[in-house]
Amino acid sequence: MQENAFKEWLLNRGLAPSYSGSRLSFCRRVARAEQIDLDQEFDRDQLEKLISHLTYTRGDAVQEKANPTKIKINGLPFTVLDRCRRSVDLYKRFRLGETKEIIENIEDAETEVEDISPAENSEIAFGMESQLRDFIAQNIQTILINGKKLSLYDGGVEYYTDAGFIDILAVDAQGNFFVFELKRGRTPDYVIGQLVRYMGWVKQSVGKDKEVHGVIVAKTIKENLHYAKAVVPNISLLKYEVKFDLKDAVRGED
Repeated sequence: MQENAFKEWLLNRGLAPSYSGSRLSFCRRVARAEQIDLDQEFDRDQLEKLISHLTYTRGDAVQEKANPTKIKINGLPFTVLDRCRRSVDLYKRFRLGETKEIIENIEDAETEVEDISPAENSEIAFGMESQLRDFIAQNIQTILINGKKLSLYDGGVEYYTDAGFIDILAVDAQGNFFVFELKRGRTPDYVIGQLVRYMGWVKQSVGKDKEVHGVIVAKTIKENLHYAKAVVPNISLLKYEVKFDLKDAVRGED
């Protein structure tokens, strides 16, 4: 697969680096699962058949009167298949040499509607959880957690696990894992259980001999989370702030 060229093609069409990286990661996942080479499939004119094989939407699940979150095909939830399908479709368009701008609906970035109090509304917050996720992913190497610099693990954005999607999965220089759970507004109590579930999956699969840390990032950290952190010491609680300034434009300045 022409990974570097594909990623550059995505970036040139205005897609965020983290989103482009996740598309590449899903293409790799398809190639491994199907034991194929996407370039060979393109040369054989078989990518469209592969895309059809991966297609399964929420509408299909609803039509079958099934719970969409429970639907699995070939062992994968339909949401994963849909992301795989979108990614392979993008790769096909890349190989076809399409130059038109991509208008990609990023609905497959699972965002949650969160309540934001009037007090929080007086401050600037990210409008969508995906915006917070992309900002952190793009700047991951500048963010210190416990004094350690991090990098994304295997694409690291919307990382699929049997326990659900991890917002961001990162590692430090020693290979220890950091599982990020992001909330653009307030942090509901269940976030601790959600994060610990992801951490447990990481520990039992890719991080067996490594430390696994959890990181909750939100606009507001509720008092209940501080109580929970008292008995889960390897979890960090971080608040984000968004600063926005306007100033007079001076001719000659960038």
